Amino acid sequence: MDKNFILNLSINTTNPKNNKEFLWLSYSMNNLSSVKYERPYWMTLEKRCLSLFMENGYDLQTGVWFCLISTHLYGWEGLAISSWKFADSFVKQKKCWPPVTDAHIRTKILLWYIKNIVPMIQSLPNDEQTYSSLTLLEDSLILLAELEYNLLSGERTIISEMLHEVKRQKNSNHEKSDDYFMEEGRHEGLNETSGHVCYNSTQRYKKTCIYYNIIAFISGALVTIFINYLGKPQTALKIRSIMPDSFLSEIVMNYSGCSEYTPDSTDYWTKLSKKIDGFAEELNTIENNGGYITISRLKTIAYDMKKNFLEYDTPVNVRMSNLYNNVYIDKKDIKRELEIIEYNVNKFNCQISELKLKNER
Repeated sequence: MDKNFILNLSINTTNPKNNKEFLWLSYSMNNLSSVKYERPYWMTLEKRCLSLFMENGYDLQTGVWFCLISTHLYGWEGLAISSWKFADSFVKQKKCWPPVTDAHIRTKILLWYIKNIVPMIQSLPNDEQTYSSLTLLEDSLILLAELEYNLLSGERTIISEMLHEVKRQKNSNHEKSDDYFMEEGRHEGLNETSGHVCYNSTQRYKKTCIYYNIIAFISGALVTIFINYLGKPQTALKIRSIMPDSFLSEIVMNYSGCSEYTPDSTDYWTKLSKKIDGFAEELNTIENNGGYITISRLKTIAYDMKKNFLEYDTPVNVRMSNLYNNVYIDKKDIKRELEIIEYNVNKFNCQISELKLKNER
């Protein structure tokens, strides 16, 4: 995540609701379900947000959506950076859309943050926290807690309570960091002593050290080969089928990347085809009965179909063709597309391996 790019975005002072990108993003965010969306879907939403920011500037409505998207993609770092931009723009940029004079919409946006982002903070893994991300998040929540008190007349203290929790976690991490550096200092002292001993050792011990170094190198190479073998999807799935609840199966599933996906037998192209057939049938019925269809209904159908396309992700072969045909010029876009392709290829390998195992039974 490009921290400097996000924090240096200029603000948008105009209503973005006439922008097609904003309308599509609004439809997608307001129709999120409890289904666990895969990383490529969130990357698509992120790309839409960044496109809006580059075209029009930063507005608070897109900004609060971006907080949720960044948290799903980048964890604590994404949450901290996006929340700081959101809080700083909310408090200091009075003309950032919606302007400070439109308190009703600003209140709704803050409530959306409380409803959707705060629960995400509680669900993020603690072992991925960094002192810098917690510090930036703390600064963000300080500003948002003040907004919570002013806009909601002190009726809610959800952000304030979360602020206390983040402060506690930050202090706890800082203490652990201090303990770590003290321990490192002791180890360095021991290493220096060991160095003097080795320097004064005899030639025979030097040869022994070389021998053990060679053994260690060969052992390390063999372990690496063995781990790479275990990291193959088919090997990982076989081990899981033999030892489903074992620690080893959990390790190899994580290493192979197969633990990150859930089997999906949804034929989304057939699903979309049925929607198109249903739309065609609806048009025929209207035509035969001499009726009409409203623009609003057409837009709803179009958005629904487009959502289906993007919800299930662009096929890998299309993404690869786009890269070969130089559709993307920016290195960040190319890197993002390669990450999505790599993720999907690994997912396919896991699915193929699983189907092979089923066929062998």
